[in-house]
Amino acid sequence: MNLFSKDRDIIHRINNLVLIVWLVIAIFFFYSSFVDLFIKMPVLTYEEFEVSHCNVKDPKVPTNNDNCQDSYKKYKLSEKDQDYYAIRTLINSAGNMVIVGLSLFLLNKNKKKSVK
Repeated sequence: MNLFSKDRDIIHRINNLVLIVWLVIAIFFFYSSFVDLFIKMPVLTYEEFEVSHCNVKDPKVPTNNDNCQDSYKKYKLSEKDQDYYAIRTLINSAGNMVIVGLSLFLLNKNKKKSVK
């Protein structure tokens, strides 16, 4: 399968170039979402979140414990949302890789001459 041979017209070569660039981008997104999904950032416990986001160390600033708990719940919910979007991106990029790879293969396969 020669994608950029001289016997192909310019439209086929441009089409192959676009499909290859598309495939490389899909592979990059697949890898990126795979890493985001399976190698997760550490999730803060409530005590760590309280220290880093609710100004517990500073005695001058009054803390609102209910507000801090609500913020922590939103933080945990956003972590679940990140997993959802990572899975969604992983599935979309895998679909892109299959569709584009199959298109490249079918457009460039060698046509066998039938012998009669």
